[in-house]
Amino acid sequence: MEAGIPFGLRPGSPNRIRRIEGGVLDYGSDILSENNPYEMGLERLVSMSKSANFMGKDALIEISYSGVSKKITGVFMSGPIFEKHNEHRWPVSLKGNRVGEVTSAVFSQKLQRNIGFALVDVDIIETNVKFDVDNPEGVRKLEFTQLPFIDKKKSIPRRRLR
Repeated sequence: MEAGIPFGLRPGSPNRIRRIEGGVLDYGSDILSENNPYEMGLERLVSMSKSANFMGKDALIEISYSGVSKKITGVFMSGPIFEKHNEHRWPVSLKGNRVGEVTSAVFSQKLQRNIGFALVDVDIIETNVKFDVDNPEGVRKLEFTQLPFIDKKKSIPRRRLR
């Protein structure tokens, strides 16, 4: 840990609520091996010029030109505080048609709302329609919002812990 001191690095691990509020995606929950950086809003991390070749480069070039059919986005969900975290993805639907899934969900004390991430069909994200999310506690209304939910300048991780 001493090696990180000159660089201002300290140990840390965000809890689930702060991770979701800050728009931090989790591999295994929000990102799966079949997802690509463009679906996850991580296109700023893709550089085709820095390396001559890497595995998947041709596929990423094609996706960058053709676009994606689904994208991760922030969501607000109606109803009381969730009793449990979602261990599995919850289906998102409109009039009975599945259009995506909630990948992570939690109640935010700061926002006093249920929030989460959803991987949904890209053509519906900009709509003002309320969708349904089916979870173990029943069907709730869902609306899209931008990420991150809070701390858009990422100042919280830069604060001193003590």
